[in-house]
Amino acid sequence: MKNLYFSLLGLVFASNIAFSQSVARDWTKTDCDGISHNLYSELESGKVIILEYVMMNCAPCVTAAKGMRTVVSSFKNSHPDQVWLYATGYSDEYTCEDMENWRSHNGIFSVAFTGGSADVEYYGGMGMPTVVVVGGASHKVYYSKQGYLPSHNAALTEAINLALAEATTDVKEESHTALPSVFPNPAEAELSISLGGYAADRLVLVDITGREVVEQTIQSGASSAVVDTRAVVPGVYSVRLFSKGEIVHSMAVVINRQ
Repeated sequence: MKNLYFSLLGLVFASNIAFSQSVARDWTKTDCDGISHNLYSELESGKVIILEYVMMNCAPCVTAAKGMRTVVSSFKNSHPDQVWLYATGYSDEYTCEDMENWRSHNGIFSVAFTGGSADVEYYGGMGMPTVVVVGGASHKVYYSKQGYLPSHNAALTEAINLALAEATTDVKEESHTALPSVFPNPAEAELSISLGGYAADRLVLVDITGREVVEQTIQSGASSAVVDTRAVVPGVYSVRLFSKGEIVHSMAVVINRQ
């Protein structure tokens, strides 16, 4: 009866589309296997990622994980190690033990994370599951939906194909352009940012919750910028470079104190 309830509820949520965000929310997390990930860095490397936000005892979440694994597997030969499926507990109360039990009990092989509440809010709420496809150096959202049905696999596949095509273009364009860099990393009092071949007009330092902690204008024609970090709380941040309102590059940086 419980599984039937969740299945029916999943069908109701499947009709709700939460496409309010066009750019992925960045984060740096350690997965439940102990491996550290920065979302923007992974997207900039050419990965396309399906983000599934799950609830324990949610039958549609299990159905989605298994169905989307089939979608991911369909790209195994054409795009090896480029399309990934990440499952994150929608509630910050979930632990890695909860996620491991969920994976093992249901025979799921998604990369597992905890701490998904801020992401779920960002993407429009929990949909049992909430499913998002992100990719490209512009960190674009290609698909965002609350709920899952097997019939959604066609739209998911289309979104992934588009993301792969644009990610390939991004990589080719970046291969001919000197990439920005940041020094030192970790940093204490200040960051020196080389813009490489990019014509950025603004930079923002963003924490792992997506909050902007530093913003400053870059002078026209400048090839570098310096950020005073003495008032920044130690932690992991993303340096985002903008040109005419669009993100053109992002880099992970650590602020530390001796």
